[in-house]
Amino acid sequence: MQWMNVFTITKKKLLVCCLVFFFAGKLLAFGISQPDSSLNKLIVVDAGHGGIDDGTSSNQVKEKEINLKVAKYLTDYLSKGSLKVVMTRKDDSLYQNNRRKDIIQRAKMANQRNADLFISIHVNSFPGTSSFGGQSFYTPECEESKQLAGFIQEELINIQPENYRQIKPGPFYVLQHTEMPAVLVEVGFLSNPQDFQRLTNEEELKRIAKAIETGVINYLNEKLEQQSTKNEVPASSLDSNNQKLEPTLDPPRP
Repeated sequence: MQWMNVFTITKKKLLVCCLVFFFAGKLLAFGISQPDSSLNKLIVVDAGHGGIDDGTSSNQVKEKEINLKVAKYLTDYLSKGSLKVVMTRKDDSLYQNNRRKDIIQRAKMANQRNADLFISIHVNSFPGTSSFGGQSFYTPECEESKQLAGFIQEELINIQPENYRQIKPGPFYVLQHTEMPAVLVEVGFLSNPQDFQRLTNEEELKRIAKAIETGVINYLNEKLEQQSTKNEVPASSLDSNNQKLEPTLDPPRP
């Protein structure tokens, strides 16, 4: 009987150990480690234009195609962690084949899903060829959107150091009618020869998407640290307990 009691206690200890290792493994597997309340973040990635709406174009290269490629790469990067990502479009389509209805639907979709962030991808153009560089626009008079745009812009400049552009408030429908922090990213100018080369190169499009993802992750980490400080939890404990989001690794080059 005494031997059986010892065996029972050992089984309980073993069960406890297994549970500890299981939940620890789950946290590490997320790739982004953060408090449970942060694991349900939903990000809407919006590939601008589509269908009958080409957006801008140059040398038969259409903005809508570049937008969709960057949006897909961005969605792929963000989805590898514990973030949930939804795209407003996954193919060359427009809601009810109507520009006005489509732009209303994009904002409505994000609001109905109670998204935490909204990222819209676009390509710029300007008369002449001198204008270049990616630029982030934020919801006017929204501090959270401004902060998000700042983090993304910093990363866009990191991959294009000559880029002098700064964040600006944008009078765009999807920014003014979404109920969460929202940013519209113009990833470059098709009208500029150097940007044109970047925007028609798949590896460069991946770099751009990766820069946007890193900016989003840095923003979320900043919010996480601010919340931790507010709750009187030392920020340093986030590092020691793996409580931070981490950008995904770049895919291997072919």
